[in-house]
Amino acid sequence: MAEKEQEHQHRNRGKTLEYIRRDNRRKQTFGLLISLAALATAGFCAWIGAPWIIVLGTILPGLSSVFYLLLDRYIK
Repeated sequence: MAEKEQEHQHRNRGKTLEYIRRDNRRKQTFGLLISLAALATAGFCAWIGAPWIIVLGTILPGLSSVFYLLLDRYIK
């Protein structure tokens, strides 16, 4: 019975680590997408000659990612 319990605990720990890895990978992917979207927006705005929009296009995604990370850290 103790061996089954130990096997169960090892299986659960493995699943927990896998979920943590997936969550971290998802966060990194979304962070990359936000950064690329900000760069694409800044490039487009520079191309059309609207420099004031570049500021919004680069600052707002950055702020949203900061808020996401803060909420993720303190809500858990």
